[in-house]
Amino acid sequence: MRGFFLGHANLLPLTTCRWAAILTVQVVKVLRCVGFWPPPGAGPELNLKSYNAEKHVTESKLFTAIGQCAGLMLCWLTMAAGCLAADGLPQLRISVPDDGYPPYVVLHDGQPQGLLIEPLRKAAQRAGIELEFVYLPELRSQHMLDSGKIDGRMESPYWIEQPENYLWSDLVVWLEDVLVYRNDQPFDLEQEDGLLGGEIITHLGYAYPALQPAFANGSLIRLDKPTEQDMLNTLLISQAESARALIIGRDVAQWYVAKQPQLQALPLTFSKRVYGCAPMGFQFARNERVKALLQRLNKEFPPRPKQRCPRITPLTLTVSPAAE
Repeated sequence: MRGFFLGHANLLPLTTCRWAAILTVQVVKVLRCVGFWPPPGAGPELNLKSYNAEKHVTESKLFTAIGQCAGLMLCWLTMAAGCLAADGLPQLRISVPDDGYPPYVVLHDGQPQGLLIEPLRKAAQRAGIELEFVYLPELRSQHMLDSGKIDGRMESPYWIEQPENYLWSDLVVWLEDVLVYRNDQPFDLEQEDGLLGGEIITHLGYAYPALQPAFANGSLIRLDKPTEQDMLNTLLISQAESARALIIGRDVAQWYVAKQPQLQALPLTFSKRVYGCAPMGFQFARNERVKALLQRLNKEFPPRPKQRCPRITPLTLTVSPAAE
C-alpha cells in the first residue's frame, strides 16, 4: 500500500532476543538434568558421580545430555551476542520516497538501493549506526521530520524554505534538469522561439524557476503528471500541432530510457541547455542526538563533489499581441 510503510529493521533484534531467552530456559533444564544446576551453595550439591549412582544413568546418555547442553549454549551465545549488538547501536530513521527516485533511490524487493542509498549504508556500517528506512510520500515525510517522528529524509537545500533550520549530509549528488523531447517534431526546441506556445510536461508539485515566467505569461503550457514514468509516457504520443517536451533530471530520464525498450525506440533528444540544477542529499532534524550521529556519518562519506551547476537563466518568451 502506497503512502505509509515502515521498514522491518527493528523486528529482527526483538525476535532474536526472544529466542535467546527461550534458549536460556532450555539450557537451565539440561543443566538440571545432568546435575549442574542449581550451582553449589544454592541447594543440595550434586555431581556426576552421585547422579550416576542414584539415577543409574548410562554414560552414553550422560554424554548425550552434555552435548545437547553444549549445542544450546552455542546457540544462546550466538543469538545473545546479536541481540546485544543490535540493541547497542544508535539508530537513525530516514525517509525515502515510497515510489523511489531512480537512480538515486531504487526500491528492490522491498529494500532501498541506489546512488544515494549504497554510500549511506556503507558509511553507517563504518560509523556503527543502524539505519531504519521509512517509505513515505514527499509531503508527509517533511511533516514527520518536523514533528520528530523521523530523523532524516532525501532532499535538496535548494528546494525548501529556510534550509538553515536543518542539518545536511555531506553526501550529495548533483541533479540537472533538461528538456527531453522527440526530435521528429517540426520544431527546434534548442531555440527559445521553437518552444513558444509549446507544452511542457512537468512533475506535479515541482517548481521550475527557469520556466515559471513563461508559464505565467502563457507562452508555455504546463501539463502536470504524477510520476516520472507518466511524464515519459507522453513521449510515446506524437504531436505535431505544437512543440512538446518534458523537463526532468538528466540522470533520472536516462535510467528510465535504459530500462524500457519502447522509450529506446523513440528518436529522443536531451537538451544542451540546463533548466535547473541542485545538490541532493539527506536533510536531518537539528538536535543534539542527530547532530552527533551525522558528524560520525559525514566522516565516512566520500569527499563532497564541488558545485558544478551552470548559470541558469529564465526563459524570456512572451506571447505576441497578435497571438493574444
